[in-house]
Formats: sequence, structure tokens, C-alpha cells
Amino acid sequence: MARSIGFNETKRTSVMWTRLASFALCLAGGTALAQSANESVSGLESCFQAARLADAVCSKLPDEPAQRVDCFVKARAAQLECLERVLSEAARPAVPGSSAEMARPAPPVDSAPPDASSERPASKAAGRTEQPQVSVGRTPVDEAARRSDASPKSATANVPPSAAEAPTGAVRSDLSGKKNDRPAPGTAWILSETTSPLDYSPLITAVIRSTSDVKDGPNTFAVRCRAQHTELSIRTDGRWGAPRGNELLVDYQINDQPIVRQPWILSMDGKAVSYKNDPIELLRSIPEGATLKVALADKGNVRREAAFELTGLSGVRQKVGTACKWPPVTTKTSSGKR
Repeated sequence: MARSIGFNETKRTSVMWTRLASFALCLAGGTALAQSANESVSGLESCFQAARLADAVCSKLPDEPAQRVDCFVKARAAQLECLERVLSEAARPAVPGSSAEMARPAPPVDSAPPDASSERPASKAAGRTEQPQVSVGRTPVDEAARRSDASPKSATANVPPSAAEAPTGAVRSDLSGKKNDRPAPGTAWILSETTSPLDYSPLITAVIRSTSDVKDGPNTFAVRCRAQHTELSIRTDGRWGAPRGNELLVDYQINDQPIVRQPWILSMDGKAVSYKNDPIELLRSIPEGATLKVALADKGNVRREAAFELTGLSGVRQKVGTACKWPPVTTKTSSGKR
């Protein structure tokens, strides 16, 4: 009887510590989402601080190896979700007339209206002064490195597109669909580098936003290395549903190559699809600066499309390949279907 009571007490204590660890990381995720676009580095730091707190909570669990390992696994999964949310929010292009801009107090009205010619250059000068605070996707590498010095466990940088890049949301006629008329601004890679709290292996996530603007369409292309495993996924701000099972048929096209149709794995929350075949082979087949066009239809039979301008992919590929220890390139000729 006493042994049963002691076991139940130990189990309740383990569950309590596990819930504390999960609560800490969920709180960090909410805090990170509350950050404005130009505070993405602070959001990443919140994820890392919460992960360290959860790590400390898990290490204080009673002498139950299974409970402790389960706590660490849940803590790492929550940390990755927090990082992915922050990076996705940071990569989202700035929207004109944001809440921060609308909250700015209006200038005082003089009794005599100023001359229109003198007011126009002043407004342009003011726009140039405030521009670096609007878009995080275009943050220079040195500025991101300067702001990330405060966190030794994280490094956030951009892989800027070339100056000759002309972003476009156009899709070929064979991947045509309904899109908003307004073009999306240029995007850049957002890169996060840290280590796993369990085995201290490299943990790298790189995301880039789509140049298209489709409601509930694919808008984020993500490459990740975790636990020495390479992952490739496409995310949405909406939610997708699989017609059957947990797979969605995805059409993708690299530049003007033939379209490839394959089933991808739909996540539990319906916000992402993951490439189920060899992601290393696919990433190596995409040329630097290529245009990747993606189309999919969920259970509602609504076809959604997007285009990604992958300028800077070679740098991302090198970092992920080094962290995940990719095998050397073979001389085998690719068949074109992956």
C-alpha cells in the first residue's frame, strides 16, 4: 500500500514537472508571436531561454529515466515549433499601414497649411529614415549579427538576393490559378543556427517566403537539419486537409523543367507538408537562384499555388549539408523525377 502511494506521488510529481516544461515553451511561443517583425531576434532569444528553462525543469525530475527522456523530447519538439513560428513571422513581408505605423501620433495641424512642394520631400526623407525598421526579411547580415551578439547560443542571418533579382508572382499557364493582383515584395532567407538541448547536435532552420500572394496558399519554404536528419517542408498561414490519410498530392516545377507530382506528408495541424522522399537529392537538384513553383489541392479540391525565388540556396545548402553530414555527390545521372 505504501509502495503504491509512493509510486502515485512520484508519477504526479513527474507529470507536474513535465507540464511546467511544456508551459514554459508554450509561453515562449506566445511571446515570440507577440514580437513585431523587427524584433525577430528577440523572439528567437525567448525560444532559447524557454528551452533552457524547460531543460532545467526536466533535469529536476525524480529518478525516473523514462519520464525524464519523455520530458526532454517534448521540450525539444516545443522549442522547434517555437523557432519555426518566429522564423515564419520574421520572413513574412511587411504590410503597409501596420498597427505600429497607424499608432504613430499625427503631426500638429498649423493654422496655415504648409506648401505642398516643401511637404513632399520631407515625407520622402522621413520614409527613408524609417525604412530599415519595417522589413525584417531585408535586414543586412551585419545588422542581424550585431543584434544577435547578446545570445551566444543563436545566430540569425539573411542570405540576401542578388541585386539583379526581380521578384515576381507569375506562374506558368500549366500552373495557373487565382491569385491576388498585388505583387509580393522580394524575400530573403532567414537562418537560425543553434544546438539540440538533448545531444547538442547542430540544429539549423532556414526559411524563405513565397513571392506569390494566394489566400491559404503555400507561403513558406523551409529546410531544416535536426538530429542529423535533413527535412524539407512547405508551410501555410491557413490550414489544409488531406482528402484521405495524411498525404497531399503536390506538383512542383524547377524553372522550366517538367512538372513532378508526388504525395507529401501533411502535418497534424494541417499547416505544413513535408517531402517524403530523399530531400538531399531534391535540394541538390535545384540550381542556385532557381524558381520553384508549387501547387496542391486539399480535401476541398481547392487548388493553391505559389512561387519561390531561391536566390541564396547554395549558401543554405552548404550550411545544412555540413550540419547534417551529407554524403558526397555521386556521379549517378538524375532521372528528373524525385
